[in-house]
Amino acid sequence: MRSKRSSQPSITDVAKLAGVSTATVSRYFNNRSVVRPKTAEKIEEVVSRLGYQPNPLARAFVTGTTDTILVFTWNLPLFGPSSVINGIIEEGKGSGNLISIFSVDPSSHASVNTALDHVREERPMGLIFTDFESYGRKTLDEMPFSIPAVSVVGDITDGTYNQVSVCDELGGRTLTEYLLSLGHRTVHYVSGTLTGIVDGRPISGRELGWSSALRDAGIVPPTPLTGADTPRQAYEIGCRLAHDDAVTAVFAGNDVIAMSLIGGLAAEGKRVPDDISVVGFDDTPIAEVYTPALTTYSVPFDQVGRALYSMLIDVALGGSEGVGDEGRRIREFSGELKVRRSAAPPRE
Repeated sequence: MRSKRSSQPSITDVAKLAGVSTATVSRYFNNRSVVRPKTAEKIEEVVSRLGYQPNPLARAFVTGTTDTILVFTWNLPLFGPSSVINGIIEEGKGSGNLISIFSVDPSSHASVNTALDHVREERPMGLIFTDFESYGRKTLDEMPFSIPAVSVVGDITDGTYNQVSVCDELGGRTLTEYLLSLGHRTVHYVSGTLTGIVDGRPISGRELGWSSALRDAGIVPPTPLTGADTPRQAYEIGCRLAHDDAVTAVFAGNDVIAMSLIGGLAAEGKRVPDDISVVGFDDTPIAEVYTPALTTYSVPFDQVGRALYSMLIDVALGGSEGVGDEGRRIREFSGELKVRRSAAPPRE
């Protein structure tokens, strides 16, 4: 009886049924664009029928790299990073590439070194970074530049990195301007421990959008409230804000913070939006069915993940799609304001 291992289809089986050489099949998997379209279609049909998967270790012996794509992430439990990774995985289905997720803390030198060791061991064909804030680039800076890499960022940054932006600053401005349009005299900002650095202080694109919108309206931004890294911490901030009569509108750095804030406000007798308006960011699945339904900024994270994967493949294969004057690839995905029930004009 044949073993399970020996029953698996091989590249030779694919080549025989497709009527081509094994070298042609190998070129199909490494760079499909160099194979004639009709031949590629024939190989694709056979691969699908046999359920063939390329052997990444075999490729490694020939090329010095595997078919592995390493995805480095931070704060994976958050909706944004996890949704981006889901988009990467979905776009990579059927490609023959192994997508490996690696969690790294860019603020930890030991964690960055571990990531480097992982790259050396895996010999990947490319790297993807879910770098929403500037600290994440620390890990990218340490990586060998010979390895193709792309990164998702809150907003386009300087340098030579291939980037997909989620336009955080635009989102922060949009939410703040919406609250001001309702008649609020100012907007307070609550976030987790931020990971970018501007003028020596941690800051994010969302905060930049908030502060610039207020200044453009002739309003001095209130001191941002940070440290809402867990739902409990955000809840406690909500409890404190409930006793500040100057607070009528709050922009939370993400939906989890916003919903936790609402819980803290309610615990202290404040109603949303009757007493205080609260808006979030990301548009998590629960935001629409929360009570009250959360006004937020919807970001197409799944599309961002798909774009990251496609961009990386283009970089790895030496393509030129999307290459700008600076010699790097850039794409931007702006979000959409979702007006629901958690924001209203202030009480007279």
